[in-house]
Amino acid sequence: MSLFSGILQSQAPAKQDATSAIHTLCLRLTSSSLVEDRRAAALSLRSFAREYKELVASGGLRGLIGTLAKDSEDVETAKVVLETLRMLFVRDETNPESSDDIALWLADEFTQKQENLSILIDLLENPDFYTRLYTLQLLRDILDSRPERTQECVFTAPLGISRLASILEDQRDAIRNESILLLIHLTHGHQDVQKVVAFENAYERIFHIIDVEGSVDGGIIVQDCLQLLINLLTHNASNQTLFRETGFIPKLHNLFKVEGDVPEYAMEKRNTSLVMALGVCRAFVAPGGHGTPANQQAFAANGILEQILNHAFSGASDLDVRAEALRACADMIHGNASLQEKFAQLQVNYVNPSAPVDPQATRNGDTKVYVIEGLLDQALLSASIQAFNVRLAACQCLESYFFNNAPIKLHFLRRAIDGYTSGEDSTANILACLMDMDSETRNDPYRIWVAAVLFLHIISDSDEAKEIALSVVLGDEEEGEEVVTAIQTIAGNLITCLEHNYDPRVSIAYLMVLCTWLYEDTAAVDDFLQEGATVQTLVAAVIQSTNANSLVQGLCVFLLGILYEFSTTESPVPRATLHTILISRLGRDQYVNKLSRLRENPVVRDFEATIQVHHAKRGLPELYFDHVFIDFLKDNYSRVFRTIDKDPGQKTHYKLGSDGTPNGISLELVDSLKSQIEDKEATLTKLEASHLALEKRLAQEQLDFKKFRDTSTLEAQKLYQQLDAMKKHFEGTADAMKKHYETGAAAAEKQFQAMKLQLENRVLRVQQEGEGTIKRLEAQLAQVKRDGEENLKRQKAHGELEVKRAKHVGEADVAKTRQEAENHMRKMDEDFRRELARIHGEAEATIQRVTAESRKEAERVAAEAEERGREVREKAEFELAQAREKAEYEVLQARDQASQEVHAAREQGGKVIKMLEDRIAELEGDLERAAKEATRELETARRQHALDVEAAVGLVRQEIAGELEERLAVAQRVTEEKLAEVTKKEEEIHKKVKEEFARAEEDLRQKLEKKEKEAEDKVKAAEEAARKSAEEKAKKDLAAAEENAHKSVAAAEEKAKSVQAELDDLLMVLGDIEDKKKAYKKRLKALNETVSEDEGEDDDDEDDEDDEEEEEEEEEEEEE
Repeated sequence: MSLFSGILQSQAPAKQDATSAIHTLCLRLTSSSLVEDRRAAALSLRSFAREYKELVASGGLRGLIGTLAKDSEDVETAKVVLETLRMLFVRDETNPESSDDIALWLADEFTQKQENLSILIDLLENPDFYTRLYTLQLLRDILDSRPERTQECVFTAPLGISRLASILEDQRDAIRNESILLLIHLTHGHQDVQKVVAFENAYERIFHIIDVEGSVDGGIIVQDCLQLLINLLTHNASNQTLFRETGFIPKLHNLFKVEGDVPEYAMEKRNTSLVMALGVCRAFVAPGGHGTPANQQAFAANGILEQILNHAFSGASDLDVRAEALRACADMIHGNASLQEKFAQLQVNYVNPSAPVDPQATRNGDTKVYVIEGLLDQALLSASIQAFNVRLAACQCLESYFFNNAPIKLHFLRRAIDGYTSGEDSTANILACLMDMDSETRNDPYRIWVAAVLFLHIISDSDEAKEIALSVVLGDEEEGEEVVTAIQTIAGNLITCLEHNYDPRVSIAYLMVLCTWLYEDTAAVDDFLQEGATVQTLVAAVIQSTNANSLVQGLCVFLLGILYEFSTTESPVPRATLHTILISRLGRDQYVNKLSRLRENPVVRDFEATIQVHHAKRGLPELYFDHVFIDFLKDNYSRVFRTIDKDPGQKTHYKLGSDGTPNGISLELVDSLKSQIEDKEATLTKLEASHLALEKRLAQEQLDFKKFRDTSTLEAQKLYQQLDAMKKHFEGTADAMKKHYETGAAAAEKQFQAMKLQLENRVLRVQQEGEGTIKRLEAQLAQVKRDGEENLKRQKAHGELEVKRAKHVGEADVAKTRQEAENHMRKMDEDFRRELARIHGEAEATIQRVTAESRKEAERVAAEAEERGREVREKAEFELAQAREKAEYEVLQARDQASQEVHAAREQGGKVIKMLEDRIAELEGDLERAAKEATRELETARRQHALDVEAAVGLVRQEIAGELEERLAVAQRVTEEKLAEVTKKEEEIHKKVKEEFARAEEDLRQKLEKKEKEAEDKVKAAEEAARKSAEEKAKKDLAAAEENAHKSVAAAEEKAKSVQAELDDLLMVLGDIEDKKKAYKKRLKALNETVSEDEGEDDDDEDDEDDEEEEEEEEEEEEE
């Protein structure tokens, strides 16, 4: 048994491992021509895809994509391929071959070739459930791996985004939900995609889904829709405008109309949906957005602001919903003065800050308070850690209420001061929280911190608010109480916190207020320095080594630097004393180290990147600073950092405030202005020196000009007569030159017109000859065409005659054979078989002969047609070549003659121009010689009569200087004008001759080329038409002849078969004499033989029927 099993195992085929199997399947997938084979290969690869992802991806990815392209119409194949591709993307933690690199490689293969991703987009047109679902999931996998590339590919694909957006209307929930997820990933951070999706009626479709799913109570699907809206609207002004102008804001308002109670397990879904709906609102009113003001007004007009406030001040609302609602309200009024004023007039339900959330509480309470009072209560009196986000959001809402609105800031500050000093205001007060630090306040450090932040927003960038706050004093001096200012009170509270080591958030809050208040305010600095011990306490807190907070120490150093920078020699603690304290007790190294550690602390350094939201259930949040103070610290850090190195004896530059107190000015600004003044003074000095040098140069040039003018006047006095003579001589010479030029120009013009006429005649003659040649060729081609058609008609008629003759011969032979067979049948039965064989042989010979003759005749007709067509084509080609050669020869002759004529004209024009140039040169030489001679004579006369000239010059200089200069200028101008006119005329003639010759030559060349091309086109068209016509007619005639021959042969064969069938019938009845006799009588009746009277009548009827059948067959054959 074991031997038998061993033999079977040895004969069994070798086992195939997974690598070779996958390789074979990949080859089969790419090389198979049948869709069933490819589907089977894809099924097998799917079974390997889970365990051998890398092998399947490397060997079969392109094959799978190719199969998807070829078999996209086959639902089963597409489904299997999509499943396989999805398996390759999914990472299996238990499989060592599964890694993120495979997904990246697969995504690269789809995104680097646009057509690969277009295949998946085209599959979305398939209505099959699994095809659409798997395609959407595969697109999402690709998008997760390569988001930027996939977004660009989908955006550039034709109708890509339109198809994805249209799937939102799919009635099948799984496909619709998958498309929502895909669009969420696709629209993230890509504004172009967001715009296209929005304009594909996305808003209407999304709100329809939300309504179908039950609005904010719908669960995860509604949340996905809201996330898609957030992606479409965030930082996209055009989409926000489209949303606003197409009337979807009321639909957004309807999302906040929460009616009825829901079970506790569904409350979480509702709260999450409400938070995301509030996120949609915040996307419209992001601070600094282009469309934010219009969106704020639209929300206020549609009642969304009041609706959101109702959620924010509802005891039944979740804390996260209330916090997000307050943030949304803050964004809706941020920087909008009109809305800020209206916001303060709104009333809301009173919510006890310390009361827990009660879902069963009524949303419309009886107690109403103004919204500012409610916000102060929530910001200052809510000590619960769970409600910290609500507290922080209320603070942000108040900050937006103050933002960029000085009247509101001052009004709020005055109300707070009045309420604090009078003690009659029962509402929460920021000054009371800052200045009255009790045990309750110490237990809630964020009460002081929030109050400090609000106060910080009020006094920042507002000198008037600082002055109002500086006027606050506590204590009545008349009653013997100590008078303490607000700064001194805050400083005392800070010292208490530092000495008793209170929570660092309280110390940081006071330090933020003091640093912001004292910066560039000398009066506030002097007020702070009234208590000298405060500085020593700050220094002691910095040098403390145990239980020290680096943030507090750094801010203390920053405050000490501000005090030193903006103190004066008249301050309660002079600058020199402050400098001594800083250097002796603190030291420069310690000063620099503490400030550097403050700036490098992650809380300060990474403040902008940290989300200021508290999620922990226990413990205080890690929130220490406000963004306004962080900006202030980073902007002024370098100045405070360098202040330790300044000389304490340096005077502080200051200005007087409105009350006469000095306010500090930036020393850096003063130094910058000084350097600018110095630069301006140096530039002014250089300009003055340059101006003086220019004045000297101008005076020297004026002196030189005066000397030159006097000398010219003396010399011009003797030139007057010579210039008149030269003028007359030149005018005569110019008139002669003008006449000569006009004569030469007329001759050249006449010669040019004659040459032009000759060229036009030659062109016309060549054109006429070309047209005659073309007409002659067209006539010859028409004659050739007619001859070919007549020959083809004759051949066709001859072929038809031959076919008819063969047909009649075949019919006669068949009739004769039938008659002979009937005669032999009457004589003897024993010779029947031999006669039948002979008849059959003769019929076959006849059929073969007719077939052979028909084929030979058809071949002969085709050969003759082909030969005739070839002769016509050769003749046309020969005539075309002759016509082309003749036209080229005539063109060359015309070009040569035109070139010769142009060359002759150019030579003639050159001679004329040369003659004019020589004459001009001669005149210029005469003029130069006359000028030199006059100059020599003038020099001689000047030497002989120098004394007389000097005496005469003084008398007549005033009279003749102007006249001589004018006449000299006129003579020079006339000379220049004449020379310019001659030169211009010469250039115009030369240019005109060249242009005319070039134009004539170009026109001639274009006309000849056009005629030559037209002739060639006509010849080619005629040749092609003749050739095609001949070939088509020959083919048609040959096909008709062959068809007729085949029909004749088929008819003959049918008749032979009929005869053979009749003879076979006769052989079958030879065994029975009686039957044979009956059959014999019937056949005689068929052959029109007389048997008896009854039989003759029957035979006549049968003969008539046979004749009618034969006539019908002949008519059918003729019609065929």
